[in-house]
Amino acid sequence: MDCRYSKSLFLFGDTNGNISISGCCILPSAASMTIEEFNAISLEDLNKLRSKQFDMSKRKGNFYCNQPCVFHNSLEEVVINALLFCNINCYNCIVQHKSPKPNIMPLKVLMEKTLKFRGLKRILMDGSGEIFTVFNLVTEYLKKLNPEITETVMFTTNMTLLSLEKIEILKDISEKTGVRYEFNASIDGISKETFEATRIGAKYEDVFFNLNNIKKEFKTMVSYTVKKPNFSENLDDVKNYFNNMGLYVAFTSDGLDIEAQQRLKDYNKYNN
Repeated sequence: MDCRYSKSLFLFGDTNGNISISGCCILPSAASMTIEEFNAISLEDLNKLRSKQFDMSKRKGNFYCNQPCVFHNSLEEVVINALLFCNINCYNCIVQHKSPKPNIMPLKVLMEKTLKFRGLKRILMDGSGEIFTVFNLVTEYLKKLNPEITETVMFTTNMTLLSLEKIEILKDISEKTGVRYEFNASIDGISKETFEATRIGAKYEDVFFNLNNIKKEFKTMVSYTVKKPNFSENLDDVKNYFNNMGLYVAFTSDGLDIEAQQRLKDYNKYNN
């Protein structure tokens, strides 16, 4: 089986204003460049950099991935990770180099570049922070998209900054542009106590209110990261909880905690 990212392009922005390009979420970047250099590069050359990376970086896999590196010339997915800013402080957040304010310029540059693509299945944004801290910037970008560029946009979000009004705005833009939206809700606890211990600064009631409303309008899934503050929760209970809401849940583990990684490995061993 091919890696699910074999037709993906990853675009990363850093706090220095540089942009990195990759064809994999685990391998080192294929190239890093200034915003000016990135603006000048063609889509064809971006795709060539993906190919070069796989030629240079063969590997056997690691804890997170045991699939062989496979490169497909056809590009179906662009992943934008550039914001580097969040409104909450999660336990052992995977984003190690956060910015004290939203990383606006690299994000805007990456957004503008994606408008040149054609025939994408999906644009994903933004696993490096909370994308809805820049809600107005996002909505202006979404208004420029159309189905010739991409069929779908998926947002990774902690669900804290949405509201009924913002959900309605997103629904209206989606209907007018013809581009579907999907939501990947990052939620690491099904009880108030556990949730607020993992998602420090987030309110359980607000997040689940937004989750219940967003799933009525858009395709939604949940990403649940196994980490020390939620060890008390049984993963079968977590799965059943979200399944009963009509939601698929994907489990990942705390990349900084060996025990969390082993717990998920043991769960997968007996449930797959």
